Amino acid sequence: MDTKETILDIIKTNIKREGVDKLLEMLEASDYFDAPASTQYHSCGIGGLAEHSLSVYNILKQKNENFKLEYTDETIAIVGLFHDICKIGFYKKKEFEPATGPQLNYLKSLSGTDFAGQNLSKGTASKLIEQYKGIKPVDSKTKDAPEWTVDDQLPLGHGEKSIFVLAKYIDLEKDEALAIRWHMGAFDPGIHFSYPSGFSFRQANEECKLVVAVSTSDFESDKLLGI
Repeated sequence: MDTKETILDIIKTNIKREGVDKLLEMLEASDYFDAPASTQYHSCGIGGLAEHSLSVYNILKQKNENFKLEYTDETIAIVGLFHDICKIGFYKKKEFEPATGPQLNYLKSLSGTDFAGQNLSKGTASKLIEQYKGIKPVDSKTKDAPEWTVDDQLPLGHGEKSIFVLAKYIDLEKDEALAIRWHMGAFDPGIHFSYPSGFSFRQANEECKLVVAVSTSDFESDKLLGI
């Protein structure tokens, strides 16, 4: 099965809450299965959001079994697949701007490859320059990947927004809400604005093992698997 079919099968098999049928309808009508997971970092290609969500679900499911966390399959599916549901409708493709002559000349000097005539955009040329300078690993798919910009129509934050979107369709248990809210771990901007600094995040970690499991699964999917 492809990513979309796998996710739909997991939802239909494991999530039995009232409203899940409407949630499925919304997912099918949205860009959940086509959107990227980021503009230029992990899973930034078409379908990256779904690939990342499935990856986090798989890691989280394994942790639930290995560490005997005893969360239900339903909870693991909800949190794993929908921690980033806030990214639906969040990214838009950038309008094409061609790479400049100086960019193409610099790329040629770094790589030994003449990119003239390959229809590179300014953004793609910048990414390739970073790769050939050793700032980022070289990825042969970069020049074919679309470029994205953020178009946030509902500026509610990140984890908070995912909870808001999900709550329109299904009820969330306390641990599920906490895990989704804090799934970015130490990278959550909310940590830096709470008083004392990071108190809410630390408290959530101490009270809820699912917060730890989801935030580490999210980080590992990105940094270890590149998804």
